Amino acid sequence: MTGMSDDVIIKNEVMNDGMTLHLYFSQMFGEYVAYGFSAYVACGKCPSIDSRPFLSYSAHFQMPKVRVNGRSLKVLKRKLAVLVDEEGYMRLHDSEPIDEDEYEEWANMLRG
Repeated sequence: MTGMSDDVIIKNEVMNDGMTLHLYFSQMFGEYVAYGFSAYVACGKCPSIDSRPFLSYSAHFQMPKVRVNGRSLKVLKRKLAVLVDEEGYMRLHDSEPIDEDEYEEWANMLRG
């Protein structure tokens, strides 16, 4: 898992305005991970196959999850404003909110 508690991750995504990307460093994967709206923002900002995050669905959190590799992280930091960059956690900001209907379709597709 990540260094953040489950409660913090869930709260961050429940309160996410669709313009925020929360990234948590996972010791298990050696990469950052994002959930929910954050995962959707990450995938939307990394459209090319060589920088696209690894996408899945977290049964634990009951929301989409992406693993963000080094190349994806560089793309995200270039395209979004970095608001917080501290050990194990980053918060980035997009200038445009996500389309929540499109997010729901995407999340339902991943849920299967």
